Amino acid sequence: MKEFGSLLTLVALQAAGCTAPSPAATCATSADCPVGYSCYEVVHFCVQDTDAARIEGGARDQHFDGRGDDAAVADVRQSDARHDDHAAQDAFRIDGRSSDRVVLDAHQIDAVLADVQRIDVELTDARPVDHSRADAAVADAIYDHVIPTNATDIYRSVGPGNTTALAVGTPSNTLRFESGLAVFDLEVPPAIGVGDVIAYDSDSDATIDTLAMIVGRASSTSVSVRPIDGAATTDPGVATLDWRIYRAYTSLANALAGRPINSGLTLTSAGFQTYGDDQDLVRYNQRRHIACYADAVDTSWANIQYWTTSPSNYLRIYAPYLPGEVGVSQRHNGTWRTSGAYTIDNTSNDVAIVVRSDNVWIDGLQVSVYRNGGSNGGISVTGNSTNDPVVTVSECIIRGNNTGLGSEHFGIEIWDTQATAVVKVHNNLIYGFTGSAVDEVGIWAQTGQIEGVNNTLVGCFFGARVAGGAMLAVNNLFSSCTIAVAGTFADGTDYNATDSLTLSYNVQGVSPTHDHVGSVFTFLYAANKDFHLGANDQGARELGREWPGVVIDIDGNLRPLPTGTAWDIGADEAL
Repeated sequence: MKEFGSLLTLVALQAAGCTAPSPAATCATSADCPVGYSCYEVVHFCVQDTDAARIEGGARDQHFDGRGDDAAVADVRQSDARHDDHAAQDAFRIDGRSSDRVVLDAHQIDAVLADVQRIDVELTDARPVDHSRADAAVADAIYDHVIPTNATDIYRSVGPGNTTALAVGTPSNTLRFESGLAVFDLEVPPAIGVGDVIAYDSDSDATIDTLAMIVGRASSTSVSVRPIDGAATTDPGVATLDWRIYRAYTSLANALAGRPINSGLTLTSAGFQTYGDDQDLVRYNQRRHIACYADAVDTSWANIQYWTTSPSNYLRIYAPYLPGEVGVSQRHNGTWRTSGAYTIDNTSNDVAIVVRSDNVWIDGLQVSVYRNGGSNGGISVTGNSTNDPVVTVSECIIRGNNTGLGSEHFGIEIWDTQATAVVKVHNNLIYGFTGSAVDEVGIWAQTGQIEGVNNTLVGCFFGARVAGGAMLAVNNLFSSCTIAVAGTFADGTDYNATDSLTLSYNVQGVSPTHDHVGSVFTFLYAANKDFHLGANDQGARELGREWPGVVIDIDGNLRPLPTGTAWDIGADEAL
């Protein structure tokens, strides 16, 4: 077993040609570094002043075409793992020598290492993987950003309807701060994690007066923290029994609006509702991470609108699951969970999540869609404002509930966007969109450029339907759909599989030659909606192709399994 946290980061920086002080120095700001060095804040290591510019400038020079042969090698253990960008985004390139692939970019540093100073991820040559995600070592490379050297990461948690303190100080359980850590005498509940807020007494007058945000979970008795506005950590050096931990917000809708905060937090702080939670991420040079917890079903629809973003100043909405994020996963395990996984539904609106802003990443949520009249759906991407916006939906489960009436019933819909808008739909399980609505669709493309890769669509009238725009479909599995695909798909569409006798799409350019029709899929337990591929499946296993930017499956397992084989078709990479 090999510890794989700060060591990985240092190796990565050195592989990128950066010079680190000896001994290696971690930092919160550049003030913590020796003369001539600056703090590379994404990973909290000091590098020479000239290196920060070279990292960013060198990354801007990289241009990778996901449909071509050029690739960025991004591994840390002896395999030649490609990480190209089909959408021609900028990429950060590191190259190591070991046997398991880890693609590092802005999202992975956030999602995998969380607080790379503190979090150690373990890998072995015979890496155990399972659908529980307990041993997940990497996250996906959804975006290929130039890693900014000075953007501030703001974490906020959502606990639907939960105003109660998650943990409370007592004489036998005091809080103290040590080198960016909040350390407790006793274990804190495992459901406490990134984005949660610590309210505490900073001046020993028995009055709670200060807020801090949790940015990583180091152990059962310690968490990584920063001030609520994301500023560099200042350790007050106090020990206090006057402290409480809360979720920041009680719904995703409130977290997106920045108000109201959790009413259990009677103390408010300058920065929580103004500077820290402003929607202009570019102006304040921030990245916003909204961590969603499984306290209850979130019945308030989420409207993602009026955010000012950029590829480096993005909005990420996700269910935390990694050990460096939370003590117990808040995410599904590749099948629908009635408890223990964050879930949002559309009972308060036609659509559960509406995305009207750019550079948004939705990852690992459960979305339940009821027909309650009108156009009812899970996630609708619409009305994006910039010339080249990118929205990603990955590792989600979107479930249709076939009760009630409605004119439309869909899992993911893309409509009324800019023609150049890029929407990436990767590794999702979408099922149950069939019944009495006029249009029952799993993925519905009407405008923009859609990249649908490694999705599993089951029991939909239309699995994927293109009514406008351009949709590229690769490695998708369609089972028990009345019409698997319909419309004209983009050049490059191929490697899709269906149990129907035909894939009735038109494909621009070269006709697909690796599709599979009349397939027999073997699922683990389809009657219980467990659509993981069985070990003896012959309809999807090892029949797909590698795709740049998609390095894991819906469970967090690396693709491919076993290493060296072809990819599986669908959201699951069979064990």
